[in-house]
Amino acid sequence: MKKKKDLEDIKHTWKCNSLEIEKEMKRIADNIFGYNPKTDPRDPLFRKTLSWSVKKEGKGKKNEKND
Repeated sequence: MKKKKDLEDIKHTWKCNSLEIEKEMKRIADNIFGYNPKTDPRDPLFRKTLSWSVKKEGKGKKNEKND
């Protein structure tokens, strides 16, 4: 009888753990696929000033003298 009860406890524990893992995986997937980088201010790719649209100083100046 003890073995049967132990097996039932193990099955119940495994079922609970698998449900918790499944819920956590769904939550993580929702966060990943529901992520919008344009609304996240921490995302460096979508800053207000885009790095490729900013003119860099020193390039394209023709009238500078080399010392």
